[in-house]
Amino acid sequence: MTDTDPGALPSETLDLDSGDVAGQMDLGDLVDDDVPSPPARYVFDAADVPAAARVLDHAFKVLLVGADGWGAVERAVKELGVALSCSCQRALTLLSCRPLKQNAGLAGAELAVDAASLSTLWARVADVADDEVTLWTALADAVTVPAAHARLADLLFARKVPKAGRYGRRAAQAYLDAADHREIDTRTTVYLLRGWTLARRLKDLGLENSALDVMIDHVDVIMANRNRSMPGVLYPLLRVLCEKPRDSSRVEDLSCYVNSVLKTLAASETREHLITEVARLRRKLLGSGELTQELRNVHADEVAGLYRQAHDAPNLAVRFMQLETAARVATARGLHEEAKKFVAEMEAINLDDIGIEVIRTSSSIPTWMIESHLDPYTEASDWRTGIRLFCTDPCAPTGRIQDHRALAATMGKDLLRLPTVLIRNGMPRYTLSTDEEQDKEDVARSAGIQADLYGGILADALQRISQRYGVPAVDELTALFLELGAVDPRLARSLAKGFGYFWARDHEAVAGIVIPKIEAAARALLRELDEGIYQVQAAKNPGNYPYLPVLLDELEMLALDEDWAYFLRWQLLGPIGLNLRNEYAHGFIDDVGPIRAAMLLRAAVVLITAAPITDSSGRHIEVAATAPLPPRRDRILDAVLARTSRTASRIFIAAEGIRRKLRARHLPET
Repeated sequence: MTDTDPGALPSETLDLDSGDVAGQMDLGDLVDDDVPSPPARYVFDAADVPAAARVLDHAFKVLLVGADGWGAVERAVKELGVALSCSCQRALTLLSCRPLKQNAGLAGAELAVDAASLSTLWARVADVADDEVTLWTALADAVTVPAAHARLADLLFARKVPKAGRYGRRAAQAYLDAADHREIDTRTTVYLLRGWTLARRLKDLGLENSALDVMIDHVDVIMANRNRSMPGVLYPLLRVLCEKPRDSSRVEDLSCYVNSVLKTLAASETREHLITEVARLRRKLLGSGELTQELRNVHADEVAGLYRQAHDAPNLAVRFMQLETAARVATARGLHEEAKKFVAEMEAINLDDIGIEVIRTSSSIPTWMIESHLDPYTEASDWRTGIRLFCTDPCAPTGRIQDHRALAATMGKDLLRLPTVLIRNGMPRYTLSTDEEQDKEDVARSAGIQADLYGGILADALQRISQRYGVPAVDELTALFLELGAVDPRLARSLAKGFGYFWARDHEAVAGIVIPKIEAAARALLRELDEGIYQVQAAKNPGNYPYLPVLLDELEMLALDEDWAYFLRWQLLGPIGLNLRNEYAHGFIDDVGPIRAAMLLRAAVVLITAAPITDSSGRHIEVAATAPLPPRRDRILDAVLARTSRTASRIFIAAEGIRRKLRARHLPET
């Protein structure tokens, strides 16, 4: 035994060993004791009404709109020193803290009364016990504070008790009275919005006009303050004032008033979401979708506001992104000259001055793993075996797309997402605005890790071939590609030249000669597989060729393996991926590098040497077969090494993903 406080629990006073506990306690009883008993249901008692009314009047001296009502009843009971049962206090608490919220992006406010707007803490108003509703009815005539009266009458209106319309009007008037002569803040705004909403629902012109008058007074006060630091108060009121009033005599004056306020805001706002909201409300007032001069002015003011925001940006990085937003909106609004101006300013920003920090990391791979891939390229007595291996490896450099999707789905939720705008070559590249686009970026990042590893192996393999055997002649390479399945000698010769440029370390020339031939090979394959599809696509733009994205889509639908189709899109097209085709065509690529050059050659080989075959399984594209099979012992060893290599590669990719997750966790500013 120990010396303890006499009021302490047994677990604090007894020093029991595990045997004593096992012999004296029933675990089943312990579980039952941990389950809280359900609260007692309230049973109406008329004697509760006077004290309950005093409590609500005290609690609603401040405008309660939801969670701020928790504890208000308990504090009032304590401060007033009244006696109320626990069940009565609970009933009062639930009505006091029932959420009252602005409509998101719309005019008005709603009291949470149905399942869609409630958590499990509250019952639907329709399901509240009759005894509690009887208490509401009695209290509605007993309370004196307008905010308490508004809440009770609103609940009775929602419950559709007899003469519900009368309670609705009482609630609307009480909401307006509660907000009158109070400091202007979000709570008074919500009460005004709710009063207006009820007046509109009941089609009561007098109450609606009263609500509009109070709202106009509040807007005047806010606009008179040059700071105007209460957008959460101002803009909900403006949304209401932009609604057409039921009183037709007020339509013109109200429209002129709110339009004047919005014009003032359009000339001064510097925050993107508010600039956009002002323009939206002004367009709503105009009503017609015709491009009138008034609508042009609204567009011009919106774009000017976005540019003003960019001009006042605190640093170059923010300015760059906000100029991109201004250019995008200007283009959408048809203001092309302004868009060109913004783009010119973006181009004038030196990315080195922005201060973006690039964080790099690396990890080591066992030498035996890399060598198991590279050794076969130089084991034969002739360079042709190594080139055949390069051309006929069935694995796409980006790996299996299914693996990347699974990895992105597993780890993407915990990774730090990339910025909204991805920047490359000094210009905005892509805006990740949806979860689907974010997922695609995660998949591309995972595929990029695999491609960097595999592309490095391909580049090293070609270098080892030239070091071991010398650089093959263009004519000999052309003949080999024709043996591997190429049917167009011109494409095969261009491919051979591409290999020659690689060995000469002119990687930019590799891109220049190979990228167009990849597209030419895709067109040739499509004509071979299905001439009708090619003719339909070509007929859409007479005199022009179908674009590479169209060609790849059709090839994948007809025959191309999904992994190879993804590799080609990731490498050549954009915006997610390397986008080499488009960036080279627009002069953005300066240094291709050996890894990307090797992957370009690999992509060209797949399409130029692909042989369309028709059999019982339908059309498909195959990589040409390799040379005669080696002995069975070597084949088994090769299969074991290949499987080991693939497993190790997947472990490496997973490890890289985990390391990225850890960096995101410990370096959040990146």
